Amino acid sequence: MNLADVMTETENALKTINGLRVFGWSTPRIAPPAAIVTLPENVLFHQTYGTGSTKLEDLIVVVMVSRAKDRTAVKDLMPYVAETGAKSVKTVLEGWAPAGAAWDVLTVNSVEFDAVAYGEVPYLAAMFHMEIIGKGALP
Repeated sequence: MNLADVMTETENALKTINGLRVFGWSTPRIAPPAAIVTLPENVLFHQTYGTGSTKLEDLIVVVMVSRAKDRTAVKDLMPYVAETGAKSVKTVLEGWAPAGAAWDVLTVNSVEFDAVAYGEVPYLAAMFHMEIIGKGALP
């Protein structure tokens, strides 16, 4: 499994959400609603017998909406954190299956909420924690 491919495919999947601006690891500024794909917490190699599978234990996607103090911020965030729906990050990512996908299994395990400062502006954000499993190097 290639980490760069996983991050690119995660971006591509998120770009199918109408109106969501999606960025890779870093961008100097955002215009909400926006999503940023971060580096994983760690990469675990050789998870099964042989060279086995590779697991990304905690790849995080951060979705930021209105300024944290805006009255509409919570309402703006709800479609992205819903379990289903056209803007559901969970539905879009878990259902992403292009030919030659960069992973075998992607699971959105949890979401947490916080005010995240980006470019010195605090946005209400949801951090989606994912586990991704793919084929390891073949012998």
